[in-house]
Amino acid sequence: MLKHWGKLLNTDCSVIKVNGVILYPIFRNGSTSLMTVCEGILRNKQISSCNHVEVLIRDPEERFSSGVNEYCRNNKLSVDQVVYKIRHEGLVDRHFAPQYLWLMHLYKFYKGEVTLRPLEDIDHFCDVHRHKSVDNKKVTVIDNFVKVDKALTSFMGSKIYLEKIITGCRHALS
Repeated sequence: MLKHWGKLLNTDCSVIKVNGVILYPIFRNGSTSLMTVCEGILRNKQISSCNHVEVLIRDPEERFSSGVNEYCRNNKLSVDQVVYKIRHEGLVDRHFAPQYLWLMHLYKFYKGEVTLRPLEDIDHFCDVHRHKSVDNKKVTVIDNFVKVDKALTSFMGSKIYLEKIITGCRHALS
């Protein structure tokens, strides 16, 4: 699975400061809302100076569905077309990339402790969660895209080194 995600893993990595907390914004996890209230941005090598990073994690199936729907809207395609392209043509996109891959992206620049928090905690950081009520079409979830993110839930709420999460969930990629 990892070989198809080089495009994501080779982009700039950013963390933001919101209400004095360093957050790693992930697409389809309130990142647009968080960016509207951020007090500062650190990119790439600057991230290594952080003491702790918090990450909002969304329900994997809900996020996959939301990401596919966003891709459909952006590219004027039907859900069936996109799901077919994902399954048979290897289509990948940041909007539905597993959150685990986003954590691997962060790990390129940050080796410290993180806390995974449920997306519902976004209310602690901003009053408005944009794109929250978009009318999404039903999407058949592709297990390969959500299986590894389901493994992330065992790390929710704990302050833990990012490497432990990366190695602890790697088994779910196979």
